[in-house]
Amino acid sequence: MKNIILIVILFPILTFAQNNPPTNYTVKNIIVEDTDHVYLNLNSNTTSVKSQTNWDIALYNESHEIGGTINETRGVRVWRVFKDTTQFNSLTIADTITSVSNSADMFYYGALDTMYTGTLQTKFNIGIGDFFQSSLVTVPTKMYIIKREDNQYGKLFISYSKDNNRSFIIKYADINNANLRYITVPKQSSPLSRHYKYIRLQDGSILNDFEPAINDWDIVFRKYKVGSTTYPIGVLTNNAHNLIRLSNITGFPEGYLEGGVVKTEAYEAIGDPSTVQYNGSLNSSTPISRNNNQIGEKWLNTSNTNAASGRSFFLKDKNNKLWHLVFTSYDAVSKSVNIAFQQKGSASMISSQTVSNNYNLTQSQNKLHIESQDDNLESNVEIFDLTGRTLYQGKLMSKLAIDCSSFGNKIVVVQIKNDSKFFTSKFFVH
Repeated sequence: MKNIILIVILFPILTFAQNNPPTNYTVKNIIVEDTDHVYLNLNSNTTSVKSQTNWDIALYNESHEIGGTINETRGVRVWRVFKDTTQFNSLTIADTITSVSNSADMFYYGALDTMYTGTLQTKFNIGIGDFFQSSLVTVPTKMYIIKREDNQYGKLFISYSKDNNRSFIIKYADINNANLRYITVPKQSSPLSRHYKYIRLQDGSILNDFEPAINDWDIVFRKYKVGSTTYPIGVLTNNAHNLIRLSNITGFPEGYLEGGVVKTEAYEAIGDPSTVQYNGSLNSSTPISRNNNQIGEKWLNTSNTNAASGRSFFLKDKNNKLWHLVFTSYDAVSKSVNIAFQQKGSASMISSQTVSNNYNLTQSQNKLHIESQDDNLESNVEIFDLTGRTLYQGKLMSKLAIDCSSFGNKIVVVQIKNDSKFFTSKFFVH
């Protein structure tokens, strides 16, 4: 077990901090070794260290996702081969031309994925082959050469079927065609407990314990490369894997677009971490963009390998609790990241949200309160739902209280305008 130290302090962080959080935040030091992922549960303030040894590839458990990732932590590499699968036996090391890797930008996007292309009427082209929606099967049209964790080479292709719990079937052999085997990897039926099934190709084992149960963590810290340098990076990965949504397939059924498991969302807050305020953006019934919903390397100043100043993160967890997370420093010698965090209430609240320093919006007891900084300037106020339907129209001088009990629990847009100014803000009414 690696050394993870928890320190709760009641005085300002001045000696080492690049960012200074409020003085009553919980402070934690997290050490990330080369083969470890460290998972943090904010609510219980506990960490779980999972060594990433003894697996080669991981395939999605998520109900609508087809594809997966590779164990780059342990040096696994793959090359995509664009040959017909009937030529499987003839693949050799010479076919290691098209190298593919896990994404450096979207942390849920693996080497065995590609963005969906195609149409509802024909088929989708994905990382492992052609997906036919009518029968929910994938015909493998891509093969892979793989260098396993043990540095031995092999080859594989993967098909997928809705039968037998939406199973993946891997055809694998060593590069010299020895040890041919078929590995059936069924997805877990609901309720989902983990994002991936992990496979050790050397013997065909299907493994689980390389991540905690989904409900037991919010953030994972892991090694990550920026250029040629490796840093431990805070990464939000406990959310939905939804490559269909990311691919923007026109006309795809909304039920698929909202599939997956969403546990944690975040956004980057610019400003002094000791005073920056939540902007109310983590309230959508559908998650914010997967491309932006990651901490990634944003916390790090790569020029001096320390925490980037004036930058922190607001997070919404699975229980709709709002958290403020500040990266205070990073020590490359000890391989440790220092963070500070505190619960700030509910993520659906509007907490003195300021719009362009002219209007304050707050919500209490089914009332939306708007206060103008321009006491003598009359403004028109309109509120819409996300379909554009008008929910309210009125006038504002200095203060206005709007009964929002009929709006329901939904995202609405408030628009305030006068002869010289136009402001708009999106928030969650509850």
